[in-house]
Amino acid sequence: MRRSGSSDPQRGYSVVGDRPVVAWLDENGKLHDKPAEPVLLGLGLERALPTRESPSFPHRRNYEGLYWCAGSGEHVGYESMTEYSALMLLDHMHELSAVAAQPMCMHFPGGVRHYPDYLLSHRNGEQEVIDVREPEQYDDESQIKFDRTADVCRQVGWKYRVVAGPSTRVGRHNLEWLAAYRHPYQAPELGEAERILAFLTKRRVTIKRPRTLRRLVCLADPEMPIRALPAVYHMMWRRKIHADLSVPLSWETIVRSGIQ
Repeated sequence: MRRSGSSDPQRGYSVVGDRPVVAWLDENGKLHDKPAEPVLLGLGLERALPTRESPSFPHRRNYEGLYWCAGSGEHVGYESMTEYSALMLLDHMHELSAVAAQPMCMHFPGGVRHYPDYLLSHRNGEQEVIDVREPEQYDDESQIKFDRTADVCRQVGWKYRVVAGPSTRVGRHNLEWLAAYRHPYQAPELGEAERILAFLTKRRVTIKRPRTLRRLVCLADPEMPIRALPAVYHMMWRRKIHADLSVPLSWETIVRSGIQ
């Protein structure tokens, strides 16, 4: 994980009139600050160091750690299990090229500041600012900060969302199971992946006889079906194979091609 530098992004910036300012630490730990303008899109904030350290105190109830992001191929810090679940879901649902944790400090007129949780760089070139918060943890103060953050993002050209992890315990357990197969070394060879998808795209299968997970792995490797499971789970993680993750995964889970 990239560590924060010695500069303090809470200081050393100047407010430009009544315009918000974004402060961040580059990869070398150098402090920068700029008004909220589109120029920020090209300044590498997706590679920024964390702008603050997670507070440490006795009997702390939050769990912090590192999540290995399959999209970026790098570890990303999280400060709670909610952030961990949200990172995992974002990694599963999107094609990411970079993720920065606590990438910036937004200074709003009036002396208020906010540290968004993540900045995502998507493989299609889009950049997205993320705050992680469970709906039941919203209050008036946090909503005001989220609204002001959304306004800054519009000025820059960032997308913005407030997210949480999977909405149910079953969804989280399923996602954690598939995440165990997210590493590229679990990926099937191109020919094998095409062969597996072929079992799901035949007209009689997709319309009349949907495949179960059990049937799919038996077709993929008739001699030893268990050998096909890592490849199938990896393709489910990559959304090449679709399954309903709101109910427990089992051998009878219906699987369909995720290729449109």
